[in-house]
Amino acid sequence: MSISSPVFQPLIPSAAQTYGASGTSGDGGVGLDSTGNVKVWMGSTWAVKPVKYWDGATWNTAVLRYWSGTAWVPSTGGIGRGLTMGGYLAGGGFSDVIDYITIASTGNAADFGDLSAARREFGSGCASITRGLMIGGIITGPTEVNTIEYVTIASLGNMTDFGDLSGTYSYTAALSNNIRGVNASGYYNSGGRVATMEYITIASLGNSTNFGDITQARETPAGLASPTRGCWGGGWRSGPTYDNIIDYITIASTGNAIDFGDLTLGKYDCAALASSTRGIWSGGANGSELTDIDYITIASTGNATDFGDLTASKRSHSPMGSETRGCFGGGDAGGETNAIDYITIASTGNATNFGNLTVARSYVGGCSDVHGGLQ
Repeated sequence: MSISSPVFQPLIPSAAQTYGASGTSGDGGVGLDSTGNVKVWMGSTWAVKPVKYWDGATWNTAVLRYWSGTAWVPSTGGIGRGLTMGGYLAGGGFSDVIDYITIASTGNAADFGDLSAARREFGSGCASITRGLMIGGIITGPTEVNTIEYVTIASLGNMTDFGDLSGTYSYTAALSNNIRGVNASGYYNSGGRVATMEYITIASLGNSTNFGDITQARETPAGLASPTRGCWGGGWRSGPTYDNIIDYITIASTGNAIDFGDLTLGKYDCAALASSTRGIWSGGANGSELTDIDYITIASTGNATDFGDLTASKRSHSPMGSETRGCFGGGDAGGETNAIDYITIASTGNATNFGNLTVARSYVGGCSDVHGGLQ
């Protein structure tokens, strides 16, 4: 089926209906929108719903594809929204702000809601097609926490309690596919750097469970994922030791991480995101802020390759990605910034300005409902 944006094409209509850019419609039953997402009319609004099939033993989420006009493109079931959460404010103080963008467009971010408490240095990058999570971090005090919270990405609103980590961790890094989120590494209760990995089932509220260990205990690596494999790159081990290590895991299993290769240089406080095939690490620091963007092919192993540069040197910025585009919000560019950059993941080259966050801040977290781990 060829779908011309923004007309909604009902699959099981009660009558011929259209789904316009304003989001209004009559009762159209079930259908596909202009980006291939399956939507169900809930009586007052259209809701994105996954399609599942029975393989004889279990229900699995189907990967639907739609014709973009030039190629068949996988639909993730998400609405294409990226979130930037919390952070450290210019002049001091922590932020409880959640911003959102529409990744396929450009422009300034808008207010989504609030965290339960102002927080920074938490695990981010973890989301399904419906939920976005923040894991651990530091609240005003400063005090490290074990809190896991979530939002429903398609609906504006505040964070809700999900469960707890096994301990109080900050400077961690999370990644996910549509089923499981894995949080790795970080700083434990101000007592030192750890190699611990813990996982959650995103659809089920509850506490995290031990997964295994990454190859080196370190803080502030950055994580990304395909639907099957998760990778963490960079980090800070001790003193002036900035890591170029890339580790990988099979998300559906448990066990220790395995060496994948190396980034182009040792760095920490990067932002990482991915399509289903290519992983990206941007910015970071190794004594001063960096503009570097690296990439890998996730299904293989080996060293990263230079991709291009951000619009400015920065670290501690948020990752918000889709199958085609990567966006990086805020960060420390020698001072807190509100700038958002974007790249086209399948190509190489320098980043372009996207717009601005609602408030300048660094040590932010980010996620999206269309990232490469969901494809």
